[in-house]
Amino acid sequence: MRLKLVLGAALLALANPSFAQAPPFAEVDQDGDGIITREEAAQHAEISRQFDEIDRNQDGRLDRAEYEQWAAKQDDQAPAGAEPE
Repeated sequence: MRLKLVLGAALLALANPSFAQAPPFAEVDQDGDGIITREEAAQHAEISRQFDEIDRNQDGRLDRAEYEQWAAKQDDQAPAGAEPE
């Protein structure tokens, strides 16, 4: 019974994307130009979903500062041992 409870809790924690750690900027910025486009963000569900919120200056792209500010919040919310999405 205890094992089922622990496994169930672990599955719930891992299934919730709001608790996933943000991937490194360089992983999302696939072409290495220092900007994350919507197309690059589309490869990462949570970034794509929150793109407009992350894009603080509303220029349609994410610079490193915007992304790192958002990523820090995600990492603060992630449970210990969580893996990047």
